[in-house]
Amino acid sequence: MRIAVLLLAIVSLGWAAGPAVDFIQITDTHVVDLAEVHPALVKAREHFAKTGAAFERYLDGVAKPPRPAFLLHTGDIADAYCFDRAAGPAVCRGVEISKPILKRSPVPVYLTLGNHDIQAYRHEEGNPRLIADHSVAPRARAEWSKAAKSLRRGTYYSFRKRAGRTSYVFLVLDNGDRSLAKDSAFSAGQLAWLKKQVSANPKAALILVMHVPLGDDAYSGEIKSALADSDRVVLSIAGHRHSDAVEEIALGARRFTQVRTSAFGYGEGNWRRFRLLEDRIEIGAPGKPETQLTVPVSR
Repeated sequence: MRIAVLLLAIVSLGWAAGPAVDFIQITDTHVVDLAEVHPALVKAREHFAKTGAAFERYLDGVAKPPRPAFLLHTGDIADAYCFDRAAGPAVCRGVEISKPILKRSPVPVYLTLGNHDIQAYRHEEGNPRLIADHSVAPRARAEWSKAAKSLRRGTYYSFRKRAGRTSYVFLVLDNGDRSLAKDSAFSAGQLAWLKKQVSANPKAALILVMHVPLGDDAYSGEIKSALADSDRVVLSIAGHRHSDAVEEIALGARRFTQVRTSAFGYGEGNWRRFRLLEDRIEIGAPGKPETQLTVPVSR
């Protein structure tokens, strides 16, 4: 009887809330192998030539305490899905070179596709500018889905984590292809899926994960519209802009926090720690374990 009363007291005081869930965000690694690539493209992208080795070193260190529960990669895993050669067919090994690096992770990795992951870099004689070609996106998505466990069900997906009595649902979007019209089949399917996820998780705390951060563009507006009926969106996590920021995003009459993290391809200290707790999310400063800000979460 005394044991039952003690257990009831512990639960009522919140002592049995359960452990926190720590994870690391990393983004814009831009892994690249420039062998056989057109010389003009090599010159333009060689600043990322050592990123793959840096990413390997980082993953090898993840096993050391404090070990996170998982890694969240918010896109531009590779610098491109394909590159033009000087002659002959394009070099398409963005997925191939990324896969063995990602396998080095001692913890699960949840991937988000970025614009570079689903594009080809083209070279046009007489044109000094790089040409980003997204016509390869369907092929790239198919190959990424076969290569990565987190993408097996598709390149937009959800997963769930629990901290005490709070269920967190991560809604991972594939929004790297900004050339997609909002009425395209892919875009419409993703937005319909997002609405269903919101309806199916009325009591969970929702965390958006995407490569391109929410902004004032048309597709961001479509995403916000899909979320408009929910008061459970607590956080958005993104990359793409190669800079760190904490922003407030308007969603109807309410606002929520969006966190951006700098490109790992520009520095091995560009990562960020998150900690899920029952009543809040603690967010680390870039490259440091210490908490930079706290986002409250209601049950």
